[in-house]
Amino acid sequence: MNATGSVDSRHIRMDIYDKNKYNEILNSGTITIGGLLYDDDKYLRARKILICTKFNAVEHSRKVCRFNYERCRRCVDDRSNGDHKQCIIMCHHCGVQRMKKLQKMI
Repeated sequence: MNATGSVDSRHIRMDIYDKNKYNEILNSGTITIGGLLYDDDKYLRARKILICTKFNAVEHSRKVCRFNYERCRRCVDDRSNGDHKQCIIMCHHCGVQRMKKLQKMI
């Protein structure tokens, strides 16, 4: 258990790895710790955003990526071809240069 450091704290984080025990605690609405009965609330963490480091896109990870080559993060071309140290920065979604796209937005 990890408390917030205050003696008067009523918020405690617990990581319960046994799914049956976890569901039992949530269904009962209470948990006993050191002979004291506490109410429990389920904490929902923020969703993880999957970003593929090979394709440089969201919604999947590198492990399941079906892209044929590794994309440059700047110019979206194949990283194995060329130097890619002086690339023109391009949008990964539409292929337009970033500076031109920003100028249109302003």
